[in-house]
This record gives sequence, C-alpha cells and structure tokens, in this order.
Amino acid sequence: MEPVHRIHLGNAWEPPAPGAGGGWRRHFGLPSGLGPGTQVWLVIEQPMTCGVVLNTHALPAAVAGAEYRHEVGGLLAQRNELVLLPGAMPAATETAATERGRQPLPAVCGRVWLEIAEPVS
Repeated sequence: MEPVHRIHLGNAWEPPAPGAGGGWRRHFGLPSGLGPGTQVWLVIEQPMTCGVVLNTHALPAAVAGAEYRHEVGGLLAQRNELVLLPGAMPAATETAATERGRQPLPAVCGRVWLEIAEPVS
C-alpha cells in the first residue's frame, strides 16, 4: 500500500463542555474515491495519552509521544465523529473559537489526519 492522500483534521474541533467531561470532537464526511482494497488510516502525530473513539467504536488508546496509526476504513460512514478523550484534556480557549464554537485542536493533543492508501498493482 502506498499513501496517496492525506486529509488533515486540525481545525473545526468542538471543545469539551466546561465541567461536563468528554473530549474534543471532530465531524467529517466519508472521503471520496475509496475503492476495493483501499485502506484508510487514522494517524495522530505525537499525541498525549488519550482514548480514541470513532463513530461510537472505541479504538486502541493513543500513547503519549508515540505516533498513533490505526486502520479505520471499515468503520467509516457517510458522516463520522472522531472523539479524543485524554485524561488531562486541554480546555477550550476564548480567543481561538471559530464559527459555531469550533476551534483548532490544541497542539498538545497532536496533529491528526486520515491517510488514504491504494493497493499497489
């Protein structure tokens, strides 16, 4: 498999509600052009230790400082919700809010993207 495309998920995260617990949430659509044998990897670069949930499916936890990589193609739907649930979740910042209260994911959570890989023919 060779990576052919990355979809960065750095912006438009919904911060946890104050005092409600939970984590940072990111909604996204199904990547287009997925064919038979295509793999879709969720990658988190240099994350803090956190739980990872995609569409209500708990994935293996991310470990602080180690690149997180998990194949998620079979879990994707037309609309998707990714939730990061670190134990020491950074709070939302007043100045970083965008429309509808969304914010960039705090840097301490790591950079997040989907990596799409086509089978080598």
